[in-house]
Amino acid sequence: MPGDRCQHCTAVTIRRLTSQEASLHRALRLRALTDTPYAFGETLSVTAARPFLYWEILTRQLSNDHGPVMLLTETTAGAMGFGYGLLDHHYADRGRVGGIWVEPTWRGRGLGQQLVLAIQDWARERGLQALDLWVSGDAVGALLLYHRLGFVPTGDVKPSPVDPVRPLLAMRCSLT
Repeated sequence: MPGDRCQHCTAVTIRRLTSQEASLHRALRLRALTDTPYAFGETLSVTAARPFLYWEILTRQLSNDHGPVMLLTETTAGAMGFGYGLLDHHYADRGRVGGIWVEPTWRGRGLGQQLVLAIQDWARERGLQALDLWVSGDAVGALLLYHRLGFVPTGDVKPSPVDPVRPLLAMRCSLT
């Protein structure tokens, strides 16, 4: 996966979550929900209450070479971000980008861009034709990032499951 596309990052690598990293997976997700409680479609309290077995099963699913993926951005200080590449169960030629998050102190350095580019590569390797995502309508930084990387609004809008007043906007990127 590309580790050298970011012009503003140094000593940053992108790697896949391994099946043995359920604790790291849980810790990162909880950090992300603490930082941006409306961005992930679930609450911190519900997520924190899940049994560890949930995280072990999910982590194994995300580390299987033939299924969805969780990618991490790592620096010498550890994991500073993550993102999910998911398969679309309704359309065999589409995937989804989910849960992109970067540690606040590392934002603006291209880590989010690296994650999305790596997920696009993952999708192309699987022969997918497009990637879809939902993004909060008030997440200006995320909207600009996705637009720069080829995502365009589809026109679909839905309320956030965490805060129905916040609209989620659908975006799609062609991979062909």
